[in-house]
Amino acid sequence: MIWYNNWYVREETLHSGTNEMIHFQYRQPLSHYWGDGRFSSSDGQRFVVAVRTQNATPLPRYFGFGRGLTFLTWTSNQYWQYGTMVTPPTHRESTYTLDKILDNDVVVDIKEHTTDTAGYTDLIFALFDLLGIQFAPRLKDISDANLYCIDPTLSYRYLQPIITRKLNLDLIHQHWDDMLRLAASLKLKWTTASLIIRKLQAFPRQHILTRALQEYGRLVKTIFILRYFQSEAYRRRIAAQLNKGEKINALRAHLHSANRGRIRKKYPDDL
Repeated sequence: MIWYNNWYVREETLHSGTNEMIHFQYRQPLSHYWGDGRFSSSDGQRFVVAVRTQNATPLPRYFGFGRGLTFLTWTSNQYWQYGTMVTPPTHRESTYTLDKILDNDVVVDIKEHTTDTAGYTDLIFALFDLLGIQFAPRLKDISDANLYCIDPTLSYRYLQPIITRKLNLDLIHQHWDDMLRLAASLKLKWTTASLIIRKLQAFPRQHILTRALQEYGRLVKTIFILRYFQSEAYRRRIAAQLNKGEKINALRAHLHSANRGRIRKKYPDDL
């Protein structure tokens, strides 16, 4: 087993083997009882790291005086996980939400994705919509969320108190071609979504393309929130998918009890 581990267990072989298992499960009739495989969720788990590694950073809220990492996983509604990623715990999960959706070799394309509140920003709403994927996060304190309108002269009755301002449609129109070029670059895998998001958010003053994307994201988010409020079945569907990811995390914690959830070995390729 040690010899096989040293010579054959590496990122390329694990990735290929995981895809074969996903494709096998997708072909089973039982898997389609759970869903069609096109709806997925992502979530992060934080682990304490007992050794010095590149991405391990302090975060007292979770690690006390120690350091830790975040393991992000992407789970379909058929219970197969098609992506994992190790990130610093201080990075927002939303930065990486699109990475494994766009960069995977699974048998079906993801058409809808959900996260908890940590996985969403207005920028993410815009990028998902430009890529033709429905983003449906479970938002904390959604009753306090602000909505945006196109025509402030119209009266929206019960919604009026939570409509904050008019959307800047001119900004969206002026930079629409740039947004489409960005979406095409992501679709063709010329770059990763997390790299672009970090670059756009790194400017001391917001880049004009960032502002345009955020404005478009507010439009998409407003439509989603109205749909979320209107349909109880839709809210239950989102919660059920997030629970599937939590169940897999609970199963993994039950099976892998070594070191009590602490990482004690350096993994140069991932950490």
